[in-house]
Amino acid sequence: MRIPGRLEILEKPNFLHPSVVEFYISMMTGMGSANVHGDQGSRRAECTWVRRPHLEDLGCRSSILAILGSGVGDMEPTQLVRYPVGGFYGPHYDFFAGDVLLSKGYQRIWTCLAYLNDDFVGGETVIGGRTIVPEKGKLVIWNNILEDGSPCMESIHESLANERTEKMIAITWIVKKVIV
Repeated sequence: MRIPGRLEILEKPNFLHPSVVEFYISMMTGMGSANVHGDQGSRRAECTWVRRPHLEDLGCRSSILAILGSGVGDMEPTQLVRYPVGGFYGPHYDFFAGDVLLSKGYQRIWTCLAYLNDDFVGGETVIGGRTIVPEKGKLVIWNNILEDGSPCMESIHESLANERTEKMIAITWIVKKVIV
């Protein structure tokens, strides 16, 4: 798996097939509300995980791995996130550091985020100062770690508040075991 020496952001419009978008949205039915506050930022969103293999999810994950040249065992489960009107996620990093890194035993090398809808106002994702406009089916990938293994401090990112309707995304992380 190639890891760049600086922040690299890849955008793949129309990456998700409409059937995959429909599948992920159907998985969100019945999710409860959550207001999550973390030490790196705060978030107002509802979340769930795709824990069991589904054909639609496996196909999407395989395509992501092919882009990055990584193996199947190198991914966290897909997380589905729904931001209600006014939902957001403040500036944060996806890499692990300190005790969290030690307890997890792996590092998040790449973040892979796909938009499931775009019928809202706002809701842009800002990565390292670059604003990504949501488009239904678009995949955005960026590195959290540099080629020397150090955290990519440029990878700080946030989800701006969305208006009018909810915003839905699917997200996963390419990981690498860390020997402590």
